[in-house]
Amino acid sequence: MLAVGLGAVDVATYVSKRAQRVVIACHNSSKSVTLSGNPQDIAEIATELDAECIFNRKLKTDGRAYHSPQMRPCAAPYETLVANAYRNLGIEDSEIIPTALMVSSVTGEVVNSIDAGYWSRNLTGSVLFDTAVAKMLEREPGVTHIIELGPHGALAGPIRQILQDQSANVTYESTLMRNSNSVEDLLKLAGKLFLKNYPVDLLRVNTLEHATVDEVILQHGGLLVDLPRYQWTYKKLLWAENRWSQEQRHQSLPRHDILGRKVFGVTAMEPIWRNILRQKDLPWLKDHQVHLSVFLLARERLLMHTKDWT
Repeated sequence: MLAVGLGAVDVATYVSKRAQRVVIACHNSSKSVTLSGNPQDIAEIATELDAECIFNRKLKTDGRAYHSPQMRPCAAPYETLVANAYRNLGIEDSEIIPTALMVSSVTGEVVNSIDAGYWSRNLTGSVLFDTAVAKMLEREPGVTHIIELGPHGALAGPIRQILQDQSANVTYESTLMRNSNSVEDLLKLAGKLFLKNYPVDLLRVNTLEHATVDEVILQHGGLLVDLPRYQWTYKKLLWAENRWSQEQRHQSLPRHDILGRKVFGVTAMEPIWRNILRQKDLPWLKDHQVHLSVFLLARERLLMHTKDWT
């Protein structure tokens, strides 16, 4: 089987010249089909598509050409096994009636019953997925979400293409994703639907199921009574403050025009002041030009004097 990024009309060129050896197994969307048939012919088509830079990917089906005439030898035994399974469950074919609206990808129409023959026709015939989704949107215009039930979101691309063709404002979600935690995926899906105001049974979602031979036992969460007590009163002040923060909050010395401001956090034995002298901040400096050595001497004496402040 080969997934191809072309619609049924465009891919017909590759299929028609191979008679019944290759057929369109799945009509996924207007831009996606899946081919099924003879392995050699499938390989040739893949080579031709690669040469034309057209997307294609071989599916891992162990050489089985599902949804094609090659499955006809399996159809009768398969139908018999399904009918026996129905009888073992105490159900007759006529009693298999969908409880919800079901649009079949086998017929592209609404189905009212599902017998064993339905599954054999699904095995040997083409899947009309795009037709079924379009019919569903036509019958149920109020649909706002499409959820894919399966081991991976394999139909995400085709579904989005169908929605785009139908100009439908519908959100797609998948139940499971390959190489992802299945429990987390399902819980995320339930949460998304709950946020969209769907009637999600959160009690059931958060329930653990234990299956036995006769029944499924549901285990709900319980009230924790052994948690440590919460401290509602705070007699002890839980506050740690370094010296820098304390000196910054409780400044004892004002800022000096020449020395600037005392640096916080330094030792009291060797205080440090920091300042940037700019004439625009102190216009009177231009009238007090002195020799550098005289200025440094005056500054040193001023610093010695300020040690007494601390």
